[in-house]
Amino acid sequence: MRGCPKGLELGTGHLAQITPQRMPAGPRPSGIESDPTAIRVETDLVIAEFEVHDKKGRRIVGLPSADFRVEEDGIEQRIEMFAYGRSSASIGRSIILIIDYSQSQSSYIETSIAAAKVLVELLEPNDSMAIVSDDVELIAGFTNDKDKLKASLDVLGARARDRKFGMSRQFSALYAAVEQLFSTNEKRPVVILQTDGDEFPLLTLGRSLAQFSGCPSLIDRFEDLETVLEESGATVHAIIPGLPVETVQRETATREMGRLDLESIIREEARIRKKAPAERKSSLLDRQVRHWANNRLQGVRAVERISRLSGGTTQYLGSPELAGEVYRRILDEMNQRYLIGYYPIDALRDGRKRKIRISAKHGQGYIIKGRTSYTPTTKAAIR
Repeated sequence: MRGCPKGLELGTGHLAQITPQRMPAGPRPSGIESDPTAIRVETDLVIAEFEVHDKKGRRIVGLPSADFRVEEDGIEQRIEMFAYGRSSASIGRSIILIIDYSQSQSSYIETSIAAAKVLVELLEPNDSMAIVSDDVELIAGFTNDKDKLKASLDVLGARARDRKFGMSRQFSALYAAVEQLFSTNEKRPVVILQTDGDEFPLLTLGRSLAQFSGCPSLIDRFEDLETVLEESGATVHAIIPGLPVETVQRETATREMGRLDLESIIREEARIRKKAPAERKSSLLDRQVRHWANNRLQGVRAVERISRLSGGTTQYLGSPELAGEVYRRILDEMNQRYLIGYYPIDALRDGRKRKIRISAKHGQGYIIKGRTSYTPTTKAAIR
C-alpha cells in the first residue's frame, strides 16, 4: 500500500515543477482596455473574473467597461483594466487540473483523460497547467508544453488500467495544490476539479475515521479549504461524475445516483476481470445504495459549494461518453468571462476579507456571477 500523503509530492520520474507565466509589470498587454490618464499606485492589481447573463440565463457578450461599476467594501473603485473573452488571453491563466482516479471513478477515467487532452490542446499560448492526482501527487508541474501535459495524463490512465487507483483525497489535493503551487502574484489562478467529493466524511467526522479509511485528510475542517481558496483568489470549475441531484426529487435522485455508481463500479470490475457482474441480493444492494447515496450527496454538495464560493461553475458528467462535451463546456466557460482590474483605494494588506461587487451601471437587469470577495494578506500580494 502506498504511504499516506503528507503534502504535495512530486511523482518519481515525472515532470519537475515549472514556474507559471506571470503578468509582467509595466505596460499592459495589448487588446485590454485601460485608462491612460490613471495614476498608478504602489499596490497590486486586483483582477476579478465574472460572467453576465440575462434573466433567462442567456449569456451576454461584448459589453464595454463603461457598462460596469466595481466596488470594494461598498466603495467604488476605478476600473483600470477590462477585457472579455479572447482579448484577455494575454494575461495567462495558471490552471491546476485535479483528476480523481479512485476506484469509484473507474468507469469515467478513460474518457475523462481523453477529454482533458483535448482541453490541453485548446489552451491559449500564455496559459500554463499543472496536473495533480487525488493521491496528493504532482503529476506535472506548471508548463505550457502540451505534449508533456498529455503524456502526464497518460500516467494516470495507465495506473487506472493496472487497477492502481487513487486514494480519494480530492479535497486534500486541492488544499495542497492551491497552497503550494499558486504564487503570491497570481493574476488568473484557476482549478479544474473532477471528483465526486467522497473525502468529505473525513472532514465532518474527524481524523478518527482514518482507522477505517487507511489515511487521514490533510485538513481537519472543510473551512480550512475554503480559507486557502479565499486567500489564493482561485476560481474552481467543478466536474462531478454522475447525475445532477436536481434532476428528480431528492430521495429518488440520491438513491438513483447511488445505484448507478455502485452498478458502474461492478460493471467496470467485471470488464477488467473479463467476467460477468456478480449477482447481489437486492436487500444488500438497497442498504449499500442508501449508505452510498447519503455520502455521495454530501460530497457533491461540498464540491458544488467550493465552486460556487470561488465564482466558478459546476458541470455534471452524466455518463462517461459525455466527458468530451463537459470538458469543452468548462473551457467555454473559462474563455467567455469578463475581466475587471483595479488598484484598491484601501491598499492595506491587513488580512481582512474584502467584498467585491460588480454591477451594471444602467440597471439592465443583468445577472452577474463571479467571485464576491478576496483576502489580502500581510505575507503575500493581493490577488
